[in-house]
Amino acid sequence: MSNIASKASQFVVSKLPQKYAIKLIRAVSYVKSFIQYGDATVFQQVFLEINTGCNRSCWYCPEKFKRYSGDKMSRDVLQKCFDRLSEINYRGTVGFTIFNEALQDSRLENIIRDLKISVPRCIPILFTNGDYLTPERAESLVQAGLVQAGLVRCTITRHPPSNEAWDKKIDSIIKKYPHVFRLNVVSNPINVGGFISGIEFDPAVPCFSPTYALPIRFNGDVSPCCCDYYRTVILGNIMSESLLEIWKKPDFIEKRKQLSKGIRPWLICQKCSGVR
Repeated sequence: MSNIASKASQFVVSKLPQKYAIKLIRAVSYVKSFIQYGDATVFQQVFLEINTGCNRSCWYCPEKFKRYSGDKMSRDVLQKCFDRLSEINYRGTVGFTIFNEALQDSRLENIIRDLKISVPRCIPILFTNGDYLTPERAESLVQAGLVQAGLVRCTITRHPPSNEAWDKKIDSIIKKYPHVFRLNVVSNPINVGGFISGIEFDPAVPCFSPTYALPIRFNGDVSPCCCDYYRTVILGNIMSESLLEIWKKPDFIEKRKQLSKGIRPWLICQKCSGVR
């Protein structure tokens, strides 16, 4: 029944304009959190930085200015991530990308399988620039996500510049697996951390990303937001603290409230256009 409900919600979201889809996803997230934890504010998205670095250098991405590469989330940290999620019977989404290109990591399929075994009710999701996505890799990812009836959902972002060969390849993959892969075209980049010139924004606009998503860095550090590329704010580390211990720290709770009201408590937030 839950699988039918999940597919129905995915269908509804896919038909809505993005700003309404985001609001609907957030509302559903609050309801799910309240039902599961008795607290509507608990996160429903987790992002694991399984590797660092990206093969691209887009003008609107901090990777253009300083590149992190060569680090991988160790087996010990990965297992601790799985354990921490299992402790709370986590049922939300788990992504594998912050600013990294997850498909560069040859362990990805095994990571997804192990995650689904440890946290069977979670939903693995992927974000990729599509450069490493071949028809064979797409098949491999789909099979990895089908362990215990879990299903990978993958957003392929068309970053400029692309080419006819890339478009043709991605189009064929989406046509074969329309229920798994979907295309996103960059049209309105955000000013991540304020490092991108030429993108104006209103600093008083609320930011909700830290209220529903929790990024875990390759070494187990927890950041308040994926936009903190330089990791200027560290809330704790999963190797010594549980996810809910970190999430419910009074200072973090207060700063999430401030962000939702358009008050930017951290320096990184004051320069960032935010995720709405």
